[in-house]
Parts: sequence; structure tokens; C-alpha cells
Amino acid sequence: MFPIFEGGSKEDPSNYMYRPISISNTISKLFEKHVSTELPDFLKRNDILHKSQSGFRPGYSCQTALINMVQKWMTALDKGDIIGSVFLNLKKNF
Repeated sequence: MFPIFEGGSKEDPSNYMYRPISISNTISKLFEKHVSTELPDFLKRNDILHKSQSGFRPGYSCQTALINMVQKWMTALDKGDIIGSVFLNLKKNF
């Protein structure tokens, strides 16, 4: 892997503007393409993913996950239940 500079000051130690570039051979690229097309079909066909899984699924996004979560909160509030949440910011990790 080779880090590629994307912007900002190169002298600033808190600058995370490097992205890794991997140089793969043709066989590896073909295998990756095959897995990326077959794996989602396999997971859907065998009903492996949980119904609330939104990431890495076509037609689902952060917005659909949030809509689902807010709907569950509203239902719980209507019933008089107590709701607790924990939110994490992982921006610097990636």
C-alpha cells in the first residue's frame, strides 16, 4: 500500500489527508469483483442479514436506518416506555 496525499498542509501532524492506494494484480481484482457481485445475492437468498441492517445493501442507507430508529422511538414513547441512546463519533478513525 502507498499513501497518496489529498490536500492540506503536509507539515501538520493532525492532517489525515492521506488515503491508501493498493496495487493489486489482475487475478485479485477479478476475484474481488466476483465476490462483490455474488456475496450480496447469497446473503439475501439465504436470509442471513438482519432486517434492520442498512449498510452495504442496495436501497438502504443511513437515512433508512434513522427513519426506522425514530419510528421505533415514537412507538415506544406512545406506549410510555423510557428510551436511552448512545451516539459515537468515529470520524477520526477512518
